[in-house]
Amino acid sequence: DDLKNLIPPVDWTYITTVLLEDGDEKKHDKVFSTLKAANFMNIEPLRDLCCATIANMLRGKNETEILSLFGILEPFTPDEEEKLFQEYEWLREKKD
Repeated sequence: DDLKNLIPPVDWTYITTVLLEDGDEKKHDKVFSTLKAANFMNIEPLRDLCCATIANMLRGKNETEILSLFGILEPFTPDEEEKLFQEYEWLREKKD
C-alpha cells in the first residue's frame, strides 16, 4: 500500500482500525464523517489524512468497482444526468 509508506505508523493504524473498521473499505462512513468534521473545524492534518485515505481507496479501481464500493447500484438515469448537466454545465463533455 503506497499510503502506508507515506504516513506515520500511528496514522496508518488509526485509518485501518478506526476509520475503516478493521481495514474494510466498504465500511467507510467514519472516514467521510471525520472528513466533514475536520473540514468544519479546519483541522488540516486530519482532513488531509482523510482525503488521502479516500484517494487510496479509489486508486486502481474502475468505474464498476467504485460504484460497488459506495453501494451505488445503478449510474444516473438520463433524466438525472440532464438535471446535473443543467445545474453544472462544466460536467458536459466539450465536443469539437
